[in-house]
Amino acid sequence: MIDRQARDLAILAIEAFLDDRMGAFEFAERLGEIKTEDATVRYVVKVAWYHYDDCRDHKVCFSKQQWDLFQRLLLLLSSDLEIVVVKKKRWAWDHGLALAGLVGFLGLAFYTGWGEHLFALTIPFGALSMLISFYRARAIKGLSTFELACYPFTAIAPIALLKEHAPQFVKRRYRKEIGERIVWSDSEQKFNHLRTVVPWLLCSPVVLLVQSFAMTVREYATIKE
Repeated sequence: MIDRQARDLAILAIEAFLDDRMGAFEFAERLGEIKTEDATVRYVVKVAWYHYDDCRDHKVCFSKQQWDLFQRLLLLLSSDLEIVVVKKKRWAWDHGLALAGLVGFLGLAFYTGWGEHLFALTIPFGALSMLISFYRARAIKGLSTFELACYPFTAIAPIALLKEHAPQFVKRRYRKEIGERIVWSDSEQKFNHLRTVVPWLLCSPVVLLVQSFAMTVREYATIKE
């Protein structure tokens, strides 16, 4: 279904964020207030979530690629076309390794009994889950230059079709200064990363459980007329 009101609200929120008329916290709040069954709007809100920080308020901080992505999202919202999201799943040997690690932890827990000593047992299994995560980050290839230029689509044709259906849309020009902004300094990023290590180690059985499931490697959108 097409919810024109919800699309217009999403457009207003995105444009205000891109124009520095609101920060990340207000942007997130505005998007969160949009209640709709329009799958296109819900998809755009989901994609937008990955491009701002919800722990520190900040103005828009985008690379040229991120800016162009949001222009395509605005183009999509400006049209009366709908999208269908296609997900590409990945199964590989590391899923079996994660499952084996989980079974190993549960086996040791059953053998040794439940108690505080299990916190110590989570550490080596946490290291295993971190190695799996590191391997996946290296094994899963990033998007090519062409794919980045089309994302969330896989070709130019859907973008051209959107332009035909939304001739009123005008692409905003990228402002170089927003690419020079930073939300977290390098030292803060390293500290934030270190803060995740302890919870990761202590919750390693849960992490291994999640890692044993098939993972979505890519999400692409196609146009439904």
